[in-house]
Amino acid sequence: MSKETEPLGRAMDSRFAEYEARTKRMVRLRLVGLVLYLVIVAVVTALTVGWELEENVIVLLNLVLVVGGSLILIAIIVLPYFRPISPPTGDPGLELAHPPVNLLEPWQETVLMKVLWYILPPLLVFYVGLALFSPEEGTFLTLALTTVIFVVVTFFFGQLEVVCSPDTLSFHYGPIGKNIPVTDIESIRAVSLKFGRDYLGWGIRIAPDGAVGYIAGGKTGVRIQVRAGKQYLVTVSQPQSLVNYVRAAQEAADPK
Repeated sequence: MSKETEPLGRAMDSRFAEYEARTKRMVRLRLVGLVLYLVIVAVVTALTVGWELEENVIVLLNLVLVVGGSLILIAIIVLPYFRPISPPTGDPGLELAHPPVNLLEPWQETVLMKVLWYILPPLLVFYVGLALFSPEEGTFLTLALTTVIFVVVTFFFGQLEVVCSPDTLSFHYGPIGKNIPVTDIESIRAVSLKFGRDYLGWGIRIAPDGAVGYIAGGKTGVRIQVRAGKQYLVTVSQPQSLVNYVRAAQEAADPK
């Protein structure tokens, strides 16, 4: 970095530090909301199971659980989407030279949703065994429903396909995803992920700063800021490689 760009770099670092601090506050707020929701579930369950209560009291408690708890859960998941935290304009890494990139071939990566492959196949095997060795009424229906759920969930969320050509960056869970022209990308940078804490799970999630996350596990990804103002975070195992490809494609599209 030259002497002329050092003050700009320091200012950008400062603004990104403020952005990260606000994001961490939102993470803490979501975790507090999640803990509060779990406390409501535990209290209502303990009262309805451990105490002999009148029917109208039980109905009221379950109403509190369903309505109050659901509102808290929805709020902590959706709130950042309606109150996004915009990152600083520009990209702190744009002035860094990237290695030569071959734009004649697309950049692509398939990220498996490993949690599905760890959980759903054993569950399917369990129900197959239940249907074979205990063929009671309803077991075959349960097997059929489990199989349908397994196929549908795997089709939509079994793997995340990320492809970047010199014109377009696309990322899809099955038929669900986005196609973004590289010229519409204002900034892209490699980031580390804590999907359990920051995204509360896998799949298509809302990040603490309001970005839409395509989370398939793993600890790395890219954060994308689109010129229209939307933000995305996409799980990839080689984020800097994708960042370099996008920047090279942008330079080829606009040689200035």
